[in-house]
Amino acid sequence: NFYFLANDVVPFCILAGNYFRGQITLGTMMQIMGALGHVQNSLNGFVSAYPEITDARATIDRLWNFWKAVDVGCKTVAESTVAKKALRASDTEVLLCKDVRVEL
Repeated sequence: NFYFLANDVVPFCILAGNYFRGQITLGTMMQIMGALGHVQNSLNGFVSAYPEITDARATIDRLWNFWKAVDVGCKTVAESTVAKKALRASDTEVLLCKDVRVEL
């Protein structure tokens, strides 16, 4: 992976000019490299975890859409299928049909 290879080379390339001009010592350059190494390790953790994060997000999206579809399906079934219920408390249960079409 180019990103991980560049992490090792780019800081040296950036600091090399300052080192050769005498603006920083070798010790200072190593300290800066150590500090950048800690920052890179933190960022590398995110970069490495990114595929798993996107997979989890995609799974959550699919489950959410499935849940919404089930909810819509339940409402459709409740509104347009045959149901048994009492019209009044004293009545016995009757069979009600809503929007029924019979074809022969």
